[in-house]
Amino acid sequence: MGHLIGFGSVNGFESLKIDMQNIPDSMFDGYRDNDGYAEHQGPIRGRMEAKSIVLGKNVRKIGNYAFAGCFRLTGELIIPEGVLSIGEGAFYGCIGITGNLTVPESVVSLGYSAFSGAGANNRLDVYKLNVKHIPDEFFHQGEFRTKTLILGENVETIGYKAFYEHYESNKSDSNITENLILSNNLTTIGESAFGNCTLISHVSIPQKVANIGKNAFENWTSSQIINVLGYESKPSGYADGWNGNAKVVWKTE
Repeated sequence: MGHLIGFGSVNGFESLKIDMQNIPDSMFDGYRDNDGYAEHQGPIRGRMEAKSIVLGKNVRKIGNYAFAGCFRLTGELIIPEGVLSIGEGAFYGCIGITGNLTVPESVVSLGYSAFSGAGANNRLDVYKLNVKHIPDEFFHQGEFRTKTLILGENVETIGYKAFYEHYESNKSDSNITENLILSNNLTTIGESAFGNCTLISHVSIPQKVANIGKNAFENWTSSQIINVLGYESKPSGYADGWNGNAKVVWKTE
């Protein structure tokens, strides 16, 4: 099994080990535009061939688009405790991830579209996130699959299309298949944040949530239930059409 620490050739390795403090922007960016050119030129040009990456204990920052388009990555992606920030589009389009995706409590900054279009077949451990804001399109059109999505108590806002499922969900392609548990400290749910997540049977909106964007639960069906805690009727901060077609139950107790 090959290992690489720092810079060098990225082809011919089954596994790639990286243990530098700051992984630069676009370091292994393999994403291409329609003409075949890399959109983000980093220190290592060319698509990464490794099937897995191991991030060492010294890594603190993962730069913007550091691993964008590295679709050959398979298996688990474990971001170790100690990482503080994950940049914009860091794992954009990493569609081959088929195991668990773990984001540790140490992460305090998440970039726009950090995992957009990425895949993870089992459980997404976002309950460990230590961030106040989940950014726009955080996992937009991701191929992850999880029975339960838990947003930790530090989460206060969820951005636009943060967990939006691109396809009209059914048993074969819905990302969250059973449970969605929201932080009790949540105040804002962005537009289309949970659009097309239609296999969730019910969700409870915590009392502190004062703002919900348009189509936050886009295409939710009449068989799904949204319990709103602490309100008798729609607050002024809830946009029209926020709930899709889901049944809303107002609960003051």
